[in-house]
Amino acid sequence: MHDTPGCGGSPVHWTEQTPDDRAAETLAALGVLREHPKVAGQPVGLLGISQGGWVALLTAAASADVDFIVAVSGPGVAPAVQERDRIESELRAAGSSEADVVEALEWIDERTRRLLAGEAAESVLADQESLADRAWQAVATEHFDNPVMLRFLAGILGMQPAAVMTGQLLR
Repeated sequence: MHDTPGCGGSPVHWTEQTPDDRAAETLAALGVLREHPKVAGQPVGLLGISQGGWVALLTAAASADVDFIVAVSGPGVAPAVQERDRIESELRAAGSSEADVVEALEWIDERTRRLLAGEAAESVLADQESLADRAWQAVATEHFDNPVMLRFLAGILGMQPAAVMTGQLLR
């Protein structure tokens, strides 16, 4: 296990990385591990928890050096789908009205489209902040309420694990 980028003295910061960046980093770490005498000739795999599950899939798709993966918290859906489902569940758990849930998810869908299209995080954030008077806004935007986190979100939203698992993503 290695430090999360930006923690423990490691370079870069995890919010500046895409799943492809993390997969490249993981391949480099795998190469170092395979050079260790106690690992020589042994199967080597990846354990991916949460976002790490997506990274493990991408890493295995990129290299035959990965003998197996264990994905915890099953990354079988795209981050965009998972994030939308998370927000809907949190809104419902908070007792939001059906109208508020619908309006919030409309914003989340728009935000996703705009970020995937490459729109600047600051522009999306300005529109998101203009919704501050909505009853659902704090819950629906809790983790992605600043430019750094919106840029991070933009970098992961397009990951398509089903395409990786079925070999439709060519590396």
